[in-house]
Amino acid sequence: MWSPHQELLQRRWRVVAPTLRYFGPTPWVGDESAFGIETHAEDIRRFLQQMDMGPVHLVAWSYSAHAALLLAIRHPELLKSVCIYEPGFPTYVTDPEALEAFYEDAQAMYGPLAEALDEGDLPRAVRLMMDASGQRTGYFESQPSAVRNQQLDNAATLARLMNQAPAPHISAIDLAEMTVPICVARGGLTRPVFAVVATAAARAVPHAWHLIVPNAAHMWPLEQPEAFCKSLEAFWDGPACAQRWSTGTLIGGAA
Repeated sequence: MWSPHQELLQRRWRVVAPTLRYFGPTPWVGDESAFGIETHAEDIRRFLQQMDMGPVHLVAWSYSAHAALLLAIRHPELLKSVCIYEPGFPTYVTDPEALEAFYEDAQAMYGPLAEALDEGDLPRAVRLMMDASGQRTGYFESQPSAVRNQQLDNAATLARLMNQAPAPHISAIDLAEMTVPICVARGGLTRPVFAVVATAAARAVPHAWHLIVPNAAHMWPLEQPEAFCKSLEAFWDGPACAQRWSTGTLIGGAA
């Protein structure tokens, strides 16, 4: 998923995109009940420490954004910065109307997906997930075949995502007290299930670099990798990262 971004950024950066536990086409052996944010945040921590990379710029999109925030709160010493695009867990959403909009849209997005999974129809579940993320019927089929195949390779992960361990409660206060430079980005046209959470995160962090991408939605990082990478580098080169910036390592988190 991150290969186009790696190619664009490698002139300046060492770019590493680890496959998170229970993602990818290769069968994983272990306790699948461990699937969730706690597990993946801890896995990233261990990965960074075992690889001895030093502080990194961490980039995460969608599901993995909550893991990135959790790591930034618990282990800021491992990070130069964190950039999250459209996180999906509303633990820090405090506005009742916004929370209601989130849950209404979450039901619209994930309800049909859950039905497909209950019926054991993984290819249909993938199509529904991608059409909902791309915000139009037929979005999945409109993608290049290599991208479709990659998404189908991860079909088994959908059931794990829908039945994962509860996400750790990151509060608005937790975000406000973060010491790591942070960019919170979302598309200007993205649906409420993502827009509500990203907006709440940006408001909670006084020093956040808040990026709203015009005419974009949840799949923008994959649709326009060059524009996404330019936005990342604008953040890293800007004053928010001045204290921690240097040419170094970027870690990309799975969607």
